[in-house]
Amino acid sequence: MAADPTEPTVRQRRPPPRRSRARLAGLLRIAVAGLLLGAGILLGLALGDRPRDPARITSVRDVRQVTVTETVAERTTTVVVTAPAP
Repeated sequence: MAADPTEPTVRQRRPPPRRSRARLAGLLRIAVAGLLLGAGILLGLALGDRPRDPARITSVRDVRQVTVTETVAERTTTVVVTAPAP
């Protein structure tokens, strides 16, 4: 049985490749996680470059010497009092 050359040939179509929903959902999750990670890194870098309020790195204190003596004491005790500057 030879095919007639004037008749069109019928080709069977191949079914489209099946992509499992689980694989597609997994790839989508990975893509979303990557975007969130990238956004977090960029936000962290942006906030890390922001200038902060100036910190006080020195402190000024007045030191005055007070001598406390007791008439009955056999020794003299020196007490140093410090108070923060206004």
